[in-house]
Amino acid sequence: MNHDETLLVKVTPGQDYLYHYAGVIRHCLHQQNRVSLLKIYRYPHIEDTIDQWTMLDHQFITQDAVIIMGDVDEAELYLTTHLNNLSPFRKSENEYYTATRYRTSSGHMIIFLGVKYSF
Repeated sequence: MNHDETLLVKVTPGQDYLYHYAGVIRHCLHQQNRVSLLKIYRYPHIEDTIDQWTMLDHQFITQDAVIIMGDVDEAELYLTTHLNNLSPFRKSENEYYTATRYRTSSGHMIIFLGVKYSF
């Protein structure tokens, strides 16, 4: 009996994410000598309006700030432990993001931006 297997992968909107994950999946299937038909569906409107539907606005990002994205918990813990000139300024959060702002003694802003649906 022959049956088809389906793998459905949803990723954060963005052409770079989409093609990255598709490439990883294609590579894994190739390593297993499996025949695969890989279909990629993009939604450019969603990609282009991510700041609107996630409400990523001035409450999370400010001009002239250093923004750290990724594993922000580890990065924030490390930097706040090793840099004495950071003072907490403000924390913002919504369904998609969490942002903690710090101000340096020289007045510069550092923002740790965590993306809840991705990391």
